[in-house]
Amino acid sequence: MTNPGLMVALVFALLAAGDGTCRAGPFDLRFVTGIHAHHLESLPEAASAGAEALRLWDSGTAWRNLQPSPGVFDFRRLDEWMDSAEKNRLPVVLTLGCTPEWAAARKDELSVYGPGCASEPQDMSAWRSYVRTVAHRYRARIECYEVWNEASFPTDQAFAAGAGGDGGEFFTGTVADLVELTRAASEEIRREDPNACVLTPSFHTSGDIVAKLDRFLSAGGGPYADAVSFHFYFVHQPEESVAVMRLVRQVLQRHGLTSRPIWNSEVGAAFAQRGSERSDVSDGDWVCSLLLRTLLINFSEGIERVYWYAWDNSVTGFGGTKGEVGRDGYRAAASLLRGLQDVKCAEHDSLWLCHLKFQGDGLDAIWDAGREPGRFSALLPQGGSRWGAARLALAPGSRVPLDARPILVRRESEDAAEAILIEPAPRGSGT
Repeated sequence: MTNPGLMVALVFALLAAGDGTCRAGPFDLRFVTGIHAHHLESLPEAASAGAEALRLWDSGTAWRNLQPSPGVFDFRRLDEWMDSAEKNRLPVVLTLGCTPEWAAARKDELSVYGPGCASEPQDMSAWRSYVRTVAHRYRARIECYEVWNEASFPTDQAFAAGAGGDGGEFFTGTVADLVELTRAASEEIRREDPNACVLTPSFHTSGDIVAKLDRFLSAGGGPYADAVSFHFYFVHQPEESVAVMRLVRQVLQRHGLTSRPIWNSEVGAAFAQRGSERSDVSDGDWVCSLLLRTLLINFSEGIERVYWYAWDNSVTGFGGTKGEVGRDGYRAAASLLRGLQDVKCAEHDSLWLCHLKFQGDGLDAIWDAGREPGRFSALLPQGGSRWGAARLALAPGSRVPLDARPILVRRESEDAAEAILIEPAPRGSGT
């Protein structure tokens, strides 16, 4: 029999054992919830639901969209995005890259966005001209520039087979190529718009995500970026991302870059294709649970921004069969986190407990991220609420089984949460 007092003591001891994060950096910003969008008309709804920033990708604003031929630029689409973003008070990250076929080093190379898109440019002066022209035109309007989307190095011999990532997707050059692109972009942006920030190319789960960042920094890419961009996608549960986030921090520490902010510039879940992973959680509650848990875990691990992909995407966003509940879930999560000063989470077995700190107030969030329902229950002397598509009030003295839906308990003092007892769930229990 598990000792409930010991279990809760273990979780709280983890929470008390230092912060484990580093948020110092050139931005000194609070946690920000951002989004992607495919359609301009989505921005007012996203902003009203609590989105605070916008990353432009899959928006018709890549290099090959803006410069269809040498010396010819077409800014109509980007102008529309910028006007709408400013109207809805959404600071913009513009992702650079996707080489036009005319500028590509390998013009016939296939990629997901057409021939040559994943190739580095044949002539670096073409890249410089593109970056310089964009930075000049949108001076003081674009907040940050990300150098490339989801970089992999399938042709770089420095990586073991498969570790460099998949070919034919978003980047097929070498680490040295990407460092040079980052250096050139940084120089042009800082000359044209000194207040704009520069993000590293975003790294994602193709190949060895951590090794890709490590080699990029080892090759000299660190000095040219103000923040590190990652795509912390997860397969089943957002808690899977925590181990990778901590490895990323170790890489930054090795390179003396612990003060660099980390942005989760793209994350999402295939809501339209997947039902609940737990038999005890409805699809709607599962959607709302994943959204809140993703944001809490990212904040707890010191990630400064999280951009959901995408507001109006039919698979990984809120435009599919679960779109309405997803939009409502995002709105509820953003509302809950508004004014949040800090989050500190700890795990024990599959149990998670997070302290949420507000000005003069606090909440505790408790859930079981395991895939076996009803393993643990919690006794709530002060009551609380169960997070989901509809918030379920839990009366004082309730004993409830823990599942993927966080239970929220208001904390009136630092030690108040210790009254919550976690223990193996009685057989046949259910809420």
